Amino acid sequence: MKHTRTMGSAGYFSFAYEANGNPFNTLFVKSTGQPKNYEAHTEIGAPFAHKHDLAFFKGEIVGAATKEDQYLDAENSIKLSALRIRTRLPLGGMYLPETETVQGFENVDSLVQSGSLPESQRPYMSLWAMETPYRISDILDSFYLDEKEQRQFLIDAAKHTQNLRSGPMVGFYEEFQGLLKSNKSTEALALAWSLRVMDCLHDTFTGLAQGNAVHTNMSAHNMSLHGELCDNSSVYFDQLNKTSLLAAENQLHDHLGQFTREWNYPGAGKSFSEESVQKINDKASADLQI
Repeated sequence: MKHTRTMGSAGYFSFAYEANGNPFNTLFVKSTGQPKNYEAHTEIGAPFAHKHDLAFFKGEIVGAATKEDQYLDAENSIKLSALRIRTRLPLGGMYLPETETVQGFENVDSLVQSGSLPESQRPYMSLWAMETPYRISDILDSFYLDEKEQRQFLIDAAKHTQNLRSGPMVGFYEEFQGLLKSNKSTEALALAWSLRVMDCLHDTFTGLAQGNAVHTNMSAHNMSLHGELCDNSSVYFDQLNKTSLLAAENQLHDHLGQFTREWNYPGAGKSFSEESVQKINDKASADLQI
């Protein structure tokens, strides 16, 4: 199982499959607990193979959401999908019989019986279908990588778009491969990605507004590069008052404003052409109202 830089305690397996009649490229594993020593892109042997100091965390496994929270996430995700809003989809879940503490693997029942772990905090792992494991925060963070690392990230992320049949990312794989074959610059690759991501965001924003749905935990971390909504336990439907929806969208717009900031003032000593910067500014202004 792999982790991305911003994935935290969750992880994913990368392979192509179909669920609910749609193609996906990622089996996302949620609620595996906070790793004691985290390394980006670390390969681990099992989804629950993280050490927890239960005494330090007062019995709570940081990063391991409760079954109740994950069920609510699943129910809301299904409702969002019915509104044709892109979201990760639940596949199943299970209580973990063991968790690894600083003393090694321990039986969860024993930890609960001894009072070391509250019944409500039993580690529960859920599996989700996603088109891509990467989030908006990943592409924003890529602006701080050196050119070689950023280019490789953009190439890796594009691999998850090749079998899609619906949504704003359809056809992007062919477009991106054309840029690679023409030996286009990393700036050109980043521009193509950024413009298409903005299409995904516009699509998701429109769907939420039309469905009168409010996601109160919107952030660059809670939306994938394909516009898939994540962590949907904080979604509310049929809101008569649009104030909450506007507040949620404004929260995400604050994060997405980084697109224009990164292109206007890139980090790591980078500089972009005036033409690329203008395209980003025009797109953000027209589609995202940033």
